[in-house]
Amino acid sequence: MGDFVNYTPGEYAKEHIRITPTTLADGRDFFYLDDDPEYVSGVKTRELKDPRQLPYRFSNQLNAAGEEVPYAAPEMRRDPLTGDWIPMATARMNRPITAGPGATAKGNPLAARKPGDPYQDGEVPDTDYNVVVFENRFPSMVRVPGRSEAVEYVNGNPLWEKKLAAGRCEVICFDPDENGLPADLPVSRLRTVVEAWAFRTAEISKMEGIEQIFPFENHGQEIGVSLAHPHGQVYCYPFIAPKMEAELKQTEAYHEKTGGNLLKDLMNSEIEAGERIVMRNHS
Repeated sequence: MGDFVNYTPGEYAKEHIRITPTTLADGRDFFYLDDDPEYVSGVKTRELKDPRQLPYRFSNQLNAAGEEVPYAAPEMRRDPLTGDWIPMATARMNRPITAGPGATAKGNPLAARKPGDPYQDGEVPDTDYNVVVFENRFPSMVRVPGRSEAVEYVNGNPLWEKKLAAGRCEVICFDPDENGLPADLPVSRLRTVVEAWAFRTAEISKMEGIEQIFPFENHGQEIGVSLAHPHGQVYCYPFIAPKMEAELKQTEAYHEKTGGNLLKDLMNSEIEAGERIVMRNHS
């Protein structure tokens, strides 16, 4: 287990999970989370070198006319009616798509590397893995070194505020099986995924400007998934999302009124309701 600034593994993780950090060719953070005993013990080690020849992630880019332009950083615009910040990232239009009829990539960037495969733009340096976490190559939010995060105005109109979407986006791959489903994973692998959430939440929570960390899993082109490989994401916002802000206010009001923890009390009430249903069905 590596040494990290804010993350402290529990007893289970100390014994059953090994985290190995490295850096991808363009400078993004990458982490292996292994639960295979041979890797946990250190008998086997992971490949750390990304063999791709990628430019630095924030390098200048070429536009459609072949002209060199600054890195297209994601930005946020404030809805003048609600006051909500809305991230938008035009560069994501260039991301590889492997799911659905509009697929643009012939290979799987989330698969383990396959020696001899003509597609070699995958994000995982090794030929196998248990769980991996890495910064998204096409993020909706990212802090760009040297770029101002001050509020500006679209066309100089103070009604239309905008600023850099200085958050962070990470990808979690649950398993190397390209056709698998999270529901099919063994409990030990799901436990590693949960540890990945805890690990990244702890580390990212102390990063400058991050206000909310939201790990989530989605599946299927029906909800807009662009990569077919089973994976989740960690979105780290430079603001508190409106729904979460409303929930925080509700939990604070509940605590002031009752002294209780609303989330804990909701969980207990659901467990009790389930137990009553079981007892009724067996009576």
